[in-house]
Amino acid sequence: MIPLMRTLLAATLATALLAALAPRAARADAPTPITLEVGETRKLGGYDGRCDDLSVVRINVGPGAELKALKPGKTTCSVAAGYLGGVRQVYAVTVVGKPAP
Repeated sequence: MIPLMRTLLAATLATALLAALAPRAARADAPTPITLEVGETRKLGGYDGRCDDLSVVRINVGPGAELKALKPGKTTCSVAAGYLGGVRQVYAVTVVGKPAP
């Protein structure tokens, strides 16, 4: 019985050690930050542009996505890398007011 307990203990310790040394799960990239002034535009490229808050920025949905800043605020936008969708590039968009003259 003792040899079996030693084998189980060794197997348990080996499993715990491997779990501790295993690489962590890959994380997605953080959104790319973009700062725009009200009225400014920025070409993003890609297709099928989408934004969470369309009162802050306008984005076209055709090829060659472009942002236009409408009012101060923050939103998250993304564009597809390919015509049929797939991987999307995500942007953290901040729109600031124009500086006073």
